[in-house]
Parts: sequence; C-alpha cells; structure tokens
Amino acid sequence: MRPAFVQCIDLSALVVASEGVPVIKHGNRSSRGWTGSTDLLEAWGLPVARSRAFGQQTYRRFGIAFLHAPLYHPAVARLAAARRRVGQRTVFNLMGPLLTPVRPTYQLVGAPDRSSARLLVEGLRRRGVRWVVGLTSREGCDEVSPRNPTSLLWAVGRRRSSATLRPETLLEPSERRG
Repeated sequence: MRPAFVQCIDLSALVVASEGVPVIKHGNRSSRGWTGSTDLLEAWGLPVARSRAFGQQTYRRFGIAFLHAPLYHPAVARLAAARRRVGQRTVFNLMGPLLTPVRPTYQLVGAPDRSSARLLVEGLRRRGVRWVVGLTSREGCDEVSPRNPTSLLWAVGRRRSSATLRPETLLEPSERRG
C-alpha cells in the first residue's frame, strides 16, 4: 500500500500567496508514480506544463507562478523517461531545487531524508538564499506526514536550527489516518 502524504509544499505555496506574499514554485511530474507538483496542478485543470507564459501570467495577475522544470531545463527533461524506468530517487531529485531559474530570498524544499535535507539547505544557502527550510518525513518522503514526525532543518544566514513537527500536536487522532 502506498503511503499517504500531504502535498504541503504546493498547498503552502497557495496559502502564502493568498496572503499577498509573492511565490514562485519550481517543480515537475513525479518520477516514481506518486504525485508531483505538475501532476497535482494539472489535476486541478491548470495548464502548467504547456508554456512558460502561463507562469508569467499567473505571477503578474495573482502573485504566484509555477515553473514546470522541463520548460526551463530541456537537457534534464530528455532524461525523464529514463528516470521513470529507474523507479527510484536519483541525483536529479536533489538537483531540482538547486536548479530553480529564479534567485529566491526564501525557499522551502522537501527532501527524502535528513542527510539530503542538510545538503539542500546548505547548497541553497551557498547559492544566496537567505532563509531556507528543508523538510522530510520519517517515511522518507519530501512532504509532511499526517501520521509520523516530520523533521525541519533550516538556515537563516549562517545560523542553523532544526525542529520536529509531530502530528499529535497538530491533528486530532481521527485526522491522522493519512
């Protein structure tokens, strides 16, 4: 049975943008059969994978844009079929957040484990992101888990810190089924 996860990064982007904070989300389709950002947004009827123009229009109009990674990195896009055949995480899963075509001040990034989260947080900090949060669930997913603890690692300038989100402090037992 496939574990259930909350698509927190995409949903949090919408919440933050609804509060007037400009948001640019860089993502892709799932390479392993779970839901990627592009998959989720297309299921909602948004044509995010068709052209760069859609992201530019939504950013100007609503303050939020989704940048479908293959539109910005054609060389990496040509490897998509091979990545799907492998059926597990590859180095490209870690490269995605580092290849975002914009230079954000703040960035939230999901990672499959704490070690990868540390690498991404440090890599993004060195790339000039001033405030970076990496998250990973105990199940090994790059999203928040409704059932098990989710680790948060962050860097603000040169300072580092960490915390753990625990479902029992955020959700009622009946809401934690996932």
